[in-house]
Amino acid sequence: MPASQTSMFNKRQIDLMGLLVCLAVTAMVAYFGFLPAHNQRKAMIAEKEVLRRQRDKSTQAALHLSDIRRRFHDLHRKAASHPLQLKPLSYLNQRLSDITAMAISDGLEIDKIEPGNSYAGDFYVTVPLRMSGRGDFQSTVDFLHRLHLSVPDIAILALNLSASPRSATTGSAFHFDLVWHAAPQSE
Repeated sequence: MPASQTSMFNKRQIDLMGLLVCLAVTAMVAYFGFLPAHNQRKAMIAEKEVLRRQRDKSTQAALHLSDIRRRFHDLHRKAASHPLQLKPLSYLNQRLSDITAMAISDGLEIDKIEPGNSYAGDFYVTVPLRMSGRGDFQSTVDFLHRLHLSVPDIAILALNLSASPRSATTGSAFHFDLVWHAAPQSE
């Protein structure tokens, strides 16, 4: 082989070797440099999407909470302006006196009126009341009607009317189980 062919063959080998080295370096840069950066970018994009969804959820929750607070304040304002304002538990004796006076003015005779043990709820205190006495049927009906109209914080749980046919002059006996709703105890 002539010397010029040998040197050309060596040049081609050198060029081929250079090309292989360049390809190897490019592959290493791609594998060790570009792919990790590409994977990190994909992970960052995925994390940004998760963060965006969480931010959207948070915004929706904040809007929902704001709406609930607004409705709560509207209800609180309506309750405060409602004509029925519950009296505190300390008003119990006055309430019993009012009921007794109303019954007497309607022609009933009161034998007994007594409160039971109160129990507290979230929005009011419930006080059971037992009331018994005598009076004619129409006076009893008039009393119950007036009680309903003038004292709306009292509910009738049960009533029992009884009369003896032999003693028409004494009227009928009555027994009412009532409940009074009082304002909750302030803390």
